[in-house]
Amino acid sequence: MKIIFKSSLGITLAALIALSTPSQANEDDEIDCENAETTYEISVCAAKEADLKKAEVNKIIASLPDSAVLSKAVISWQKYISDMKTYKIDSSDGSMRSADASSFESYETAYMAQALKGIYEYTFEFASDEAKAIANEYRQCLDKNASAKAQCHTKYFKKADKLLNSRYKTAKTECADTFEYSDDSENDIKKCLSSLKKAEISWIGYRDAFAKYIETSDRNEDNVEIFKFNATLEQAVNLGEVEEGSM
Repeated sequence: MKIIFKSSLGITLAALIALSTPSQANEDDEIDCENAETTYEISVCAAKEADLKKAEVNKIIASLPDSAVLSKAVISWQKYISDMKTYKIDSSDGSMRSADASSFESYETAYMAQALKGIYEYTFEFASDEAKAIANEYRQCLDKNASAKAQCHTKYFKKADKLLNSRYKTAKTECADTFEYSDDSENDIKKCLSSLKKAEISWIGYRDAFAKYIETSDRNEDNVEIFKFNATLEQAVNLGEVEEGSM
């Protein structure tokens, strides 16, 4: 079906996704992504993978009933992805910044495709032992306490939120540490901190908007809480809460 609801700019959601899916022909099409070696090749291949995931999301959105709540959720998600990619670039002085940003986009877009199908759990593949333990304990709590899920939601959301707050504070410190000796240290640090704050605000907007969509679409409060827990713990991971050497 055709998506008829629009953003404030008058762009349909399907077009919105398509607009964020660039395609560069010519020599980039010749890159063998299975054997990419240079920074440029890795960046191109990461972007291609993200484009494939966005195409999948676009198809899923096109199959869903028209909804202003869904429209807001997807637009909020896209703003979060854009702002978080900017932060990942602005917070690093390494040559793999663009590739890392595209890899983040690919992973999060794959999760959005999953969430739009009603599956709200992350795998936390690259999380540290601490984050994995929180996720595992939360699942076990839900499995063992079918009649007391509310307590599980509250207890483990607080743990995920505490870890996220800790990671956010650490990320602010890392902005200063990364650019302490750069040629334009003061401005680089300010840019990093500004991008971090903007990304976190966008994440809150996305989390709340998509939770509202779940609430109105499947009317299952447990799923709302499961999404909020997973999204919060995943944002801690996205801010760098990962095992050393796993990325």
